[in-house]
Amino acid sequence: MPSAIQASPDRLTLRVGESRVVEVSVLPEEASQEYTARIQDTGIAVLGGSDPSPDPSPKPVTGITLDRTSYSGVAGSTLTLHATVSPSDADDATVSWRSDATGVASVSGNGVVALRAAGRAVITASAGGYTASCAVTVTAATVSVQSVTVASPDGVTTLDVNGTLQLSATVLPVDATDRTVTWSASPTTVATVSRSGLVTGVEAGTVTVTATAGGRTGSLTLTVRAVTVERENLLTTPPSLPLTANGVTMSANGDGSYHLKGTATAWTGFAFTAKQMSAGTYSLKSSSANLLSNTGGIGFWVRPDELDARRGNVTREYTSTWWQNAQISVNAGTSIDTDVTPRLTREDD
Repeated sequence: MPSAIQASPDRLTLRVGESRVVEVSVLPEEASQEYTARIQDTGIAVLGGSDPSPDPSPKPVTGITLDRTSYSGVAGSTLTLHATVSPSDADDATVSWRSDATGVASVSGNGVVALRAAGRAVITASAGGYTASCAVTVTAATVSVQSVTVASPDGVTTLDVNGTLQLSATVLPVDATDRTVTWSASPTTVATVSRSGLVTGVEAGTVTVTATAGGRTGSLTLTVRAVTVERENLLTTPPSLPLTANGVTMSANGDGSYHLKGTATAWTGFAFTAKQMSAGTYSLKSSSANLLSNTGGIGFWVRPDELDARRGNVTREYTSTWWQNAQISVNAGTSIDTDVTPRLTREDD
C-alpha cells in the first residue's frame, strides 16, 4: 500500500487556456494501490486511492491425462510420456511419476521411461490427487547368433558303416534369441543325421555334417569306414603245444598265431583239426606267403575227407591246389624260424 503521493509543483494557478505539466509520484515505488485524481468544479484537483484488488480465487487440479495409455517396446529402448494437467493454470500442476515394476520399466521425474527387461509395468502420473496410467509391455531384445561349432566326443572323426556317432553343436552367444539347431548331412548316401545330431554310417566314404542356428552354420567332416566281417576260423589248435617233431618245434603265441622254429631232419607235418563243415565255399589263408605257395620246403594243406564228415562235395576257392586236411608241413633239410597264422573260413554264408 502506498504511504504517500507527491505532485510537483504541489500548487499551481493557471489562466484560462494555459497548460502546465504536473509530475506525480507514488511512494514507495513498489506500492500496488491505485490512485486517481479528479478536478472539482472549483478547479481544485483532488488525489485519492482505491481499494487494492482482492486475492484471486483458488484453482485446483481437475484432471490429468497421458498422451498414450499403452505401449509395447523392446528392452533397451526408451519412451517419453507427456502428461496434461487440467486446468492449464491450476495452482499446483506439479506431476509426479512412478512405476509398479521398476525391473521391467523405470520412469524419471520428467516422464522418460526406460525399458529394462521382458515383462509388463504400469507407469502412473499424478497431480493434485488425480492419476493417469500407461501399461507398458516389454519384449526381450533380439540377440543374433554369431557362431555355430560342431564337435564330436574326444575329437573322433570316423565311424563304421551302420555305426553311430553323437555330435554336438555350440551356439554363441549363449543368450542368442534363436538357439534352435537343425542338422543336415551331405551326401546322405554315406551317412544320415538325426534331429539330435546322431550320425549313422551308411556306406564307406566322406560326409559333411552341418548344424544351422540363427542363420549361422558350422560343419564337421567325417569318414565312414567299411566293416570287415571277421569270419570264424574253422581250424582248432592242436591239443598238445609246444610240439616238436623231426627237429622242428611249433608253439602257440596266444593270439591265434604259431611259431615254427628248427631244421627238419625229415618231412614233418603239424596237423590241425577242422570243424565239421557242409558243402560250400571256403578260404584257406596264412600270414606266411611261402606256406600258401608250398615253396621253400614248407606247405599248408587241407585233406578232402576231413572237410565234410558226410563226404559231401565241397566247392574250393584257394590260391593254389589244396589237399583238404589242415596241416603245416616242413620238408627235410628245411630251416625255419617264423610266425604263421593259418585260417580256414567259410565265405558263402
